[in-house]
Amino acid sequence: MKSKLIFLALAPVAAFAQTVIYSENFESTVGTALPAGWTVVPTKFGESLANPISAGLNTSSRVLSFSAATQDYDTFSTPFDLSAYKTNGEPVTLSFDFLSAASSDHAGLIGLRYQVPISADPALSSNSGPPYIAGSPATQSSVNVTTLFSGTGAWQHVTVDLSAYLAAQTFSQLQTSYIYFEKWTGDAGQVSSANVYFDNLVVSAVPEPSAFGLCAGLTIASVAIIRRRLLRMKV
Repeated sequence: MKSKLIFLALAPVAAFAQTVIYSENFESTVGTALPAGWTVVPTKFGESLANPISAGLNTSSRVLSFSAATQDYDTFSTPFDLSAYKTNGEPVTLSFDFLSAASSDHAGLIGLRYQVPISADPALSSNSGPPYIAGSPATQSSVNVTTLFSGTGAWQHVTVDLSAYLAAQTFSQLQTSYIYFEKWTGDAGQVSSANVYFDNLVVSAVPEPSAFGLCAGLTIASVAIIRRRLLRMKV
């Protein structure tokens, strides 16, 4: 009885720790199909496949795969709503696992967009805000991203702050946010010979420390009240 009451008192702290806004791990996909509702512009490019290196950081069965590319086609997730986080002060991040199948940099780009274009648009010039939020290779200076990571031949975990995207879009645009991906061919249009993979996509928000502190204070007070009641019950 005592442990149950204390657990209920601590529950608000866990609730404040993280809010998952969107997630996809590709485990429910079959064959080469993408998750339901995903879009590829203008033709199929990204696909869901078995994890080629299931060890270390990422032991998932299935991942999002991009094979050696000759064109910059875009793959888009289903939409999700970020409008509530534009002004409430909660930091929002996108995290994911990334693998380049070679030990040197091979292009994989990830970004956010508020609409799906009707044709391939590698530059994404029609969308306000930065065209990409993260990408590899880190050596390509023309890739306009806020976070750069390097392909190493092993899975790595990447976390990206989305505050710039939230600030650049309107409330109505943030209501339909899409994660999108590209297998990039480079400055001179050269073709990368290696596959790249993405997995375990999570968009999440974490309360400001002040909000968490308030919740923790209330929880401590709740635990104290429960302890006093339990002591009275024993008397």
